[in-house]
Amino acid sequence: MGAMRPLVVMASVGALVLGVTACSKDGKASSPAATATPSGVPVEAGTAAEASHGGVKVVLPGSSVGGSGRLRVEDDTSLPRDAAGLHRFGDGVRVELSGAQLKGRATVTFAVPAGWDPNVVPVVAWQDGHGGWRWLPTSQWRPGQPTVTAQTDHFSSGFLGGFDIKAAASEALSWLGNRLSGRAGVAQPRCNGETTLRTRVKVVSDGGDSVKWCAGVESGHAVLRIANNRLAFTQVTYPNQWKVIAGDRFGFSGDALTQWIATGGEKVLTPRGKSVILIPRGESVTLRLPDVPDATVWAEISQVAYVLQIIELAMSVRKAVSKAAGQAVETDGWMERLAKTVTTGDPSKAWTEAAKGCLKSFRDEYTDNFFEVAEVTKSIKESMKFAARCTAEMARAQTTDVAMFLGGLVFGVIDFVVSTIGAALSLLIISAREIVDSVASFGGKSNPIYGISFVPKSVPTEVIKVDPLMKSGGAKSGWKVEDTGKILECAPSGEAYPSPAAVSSGIYSCGYVADGADVCWVTEQQIAMCGGAPWDKRLYRWTVNESVLPSVKPEANPYPWGLELSDGTRCRLRNGGSWSGRPDGWNGAYYCEGVNFVVLADTNHDYRYLDKSTPTWKVWVGDLDDSAKSMPPPKVMAVTKAYFASN
Repeated sequence: MGAMRPLVVMASVGALVLGVTACSKDGKASSPAATATPSGVPVEAGTAAEASHGGVKVVLPGSSVGGSGRLRVEDDTSLPRDAAGLHRFGDGVRVELSGAQLKGRATVTFAVPAGWDPNVVPVVAWQDGHGGWRWLPTSQWRPGQPTVTAQTDHFSSGFLGGFDIKAAASEALSWLGNRLSGRAGVAQPRCNGETTLRTRVKVVSDGGDSVKWCAGVESGHAVLRIANNRLAFTQVTYPNQWKVIAGDRFGFSGDALTQWIATGGEKVLTPRGKSVILIPRGESVTLRLPDVPDATVWAEISQVAYVLQIIELAMSVRKAVSKAAGQAVETDGWMERLAKTVTTGDPSKAWTEAAKGCLKSFRDEYTDNFFEVAEVTKSIKESMKFAARCTAEMARAQTTDVAMFLGGLVFGVIDFVVSTIGAALSLLIISAREIVDSVASFGGKSNPIYGISFVPKSVPTEVIKVDPLMKSGGAKSGWKVEDTGKILECAPSGEAYPSPAAVSSGIYSCGYVADGADVCWVTEQQIAMCGGAPWDKRLYRWTVNESVLPSVKPEANPYPWGLELSDGTRCRLRNGGSWSGRPDGWNGAYYCEGVNFVVLADTNHDYRYLDKSTPTWKVWVGDLDDSAKSMPPPKVMAVTKAYFASN
């Protein structure tokens, strides 16, 4: 937040325009008449004492007195007009306790002038004894109350000051509007091999400058580099087969975030089959893509990105208010600290739990999907209230002053002021058309949701014939063999069947479904070497039960053993078993690794699962769900590689 101007600038003369009318000609606030007590009032241990002067009353409980002496309240005309982020009203006072000791806390009550501007919060400023100023812990004041009461554990000079909530909220509104619509001025990223990539795929994107990007081939891999040109956080959503290879130190993944805040049994909140990374303003992320990508990447301000922006705003308000109150709170770099905590943990348990509770409460209260696009009706008032509560806990947990003046009670008045600024800001936001429009559409013409699509060009599907054995029956170099120690039947009734994935003779489908032995090479020693997935290069060794096996020839139209789709997803041929279905009748034909979809077969068209009518083969993919009454239609995807079993 280093670039943000402090939200409360009350310490400088003229920073506030206060609407207080009860002032005399010399600028001093009017107050009820009181008799000065130059000699003070007597004080005795165990006996309460009270002294008043010029509308200021000091009450000393008997339990807070040690010894005997005198309590005196008098004018202090040496105090500055502006201090501790406040504008002074009326004369300052000095409180002295001579001959006795203050063992506990005393209360100081200031009269609030009639006609006090409700946009100004009265706060008692007190010298801390070290040349600085502190806000005293006060009871929460409401407009119309004639006094404001604070507590102190030492006597010195102080005054009644005013904190202009409306002015602070107006400045915060300007900051937020700039964040939502402004630009970071990020440089255009560069990628090597852009021409090479475009021979494989057609790249189409939205226009505008909310993000800047390039795509190419680097170190033999297709890459996409996205730079966030917004001043707000940008959420990048991409297929979960793609990998972040640079830039993760600036943001954090949505998968890690949802796992961090979730408890057992809760549903994953990231989009199905997708991964999410949140990027701060001006930073970039580099993704490694499949060689022939087939997907759209979205860069947008989502619900969580918007709320993180609101939290950042609230953090800035809190830091400024805390600094004015004389309470050091470190809020810079909280986003980076949160990202580090999510991914690697944080030694500060208090801060970690506060941050986790903050985000979890948001998810529980406002949305079922942490990464959906924010709705304006959910986003303004509720987010401001949420952020005020959230930042209060995180600020307490990471304060640099462990003692926290007066045992932490000073946070009460800070919390009150920050919450009041948040309430005023939420009203201002609703009345600011440009802010409402920005939240509703996240930029309108400024490209709120930015899409970058990769469409494969007509690249023929590569047919790969897998032959893992040498003539001797042993595995070729690069293949690993795992001995099952079990016996396998390959012709239980005297009849053998070819592997459905075979394009050569002598490759069998053996055993039961649970054996997973649908692609088996049988050696002269009656040893079956059966494969799992073709890209795993792993064989499972079985002893064949039969002494002699009938020969088998491949089927006329074999199924591929495995498929690699255009987005890099790998899918292995189904080997029986009970799978869920779909209301439209399509069945699962291939299991796909690491995603929530499968390759489907159309039961209404002779179990069609593969379209080989063009050089680039295609399949249909989709979810399975027995309980669904309706589901999206199957999606067509290109096949980049098709694996078959061969001799």
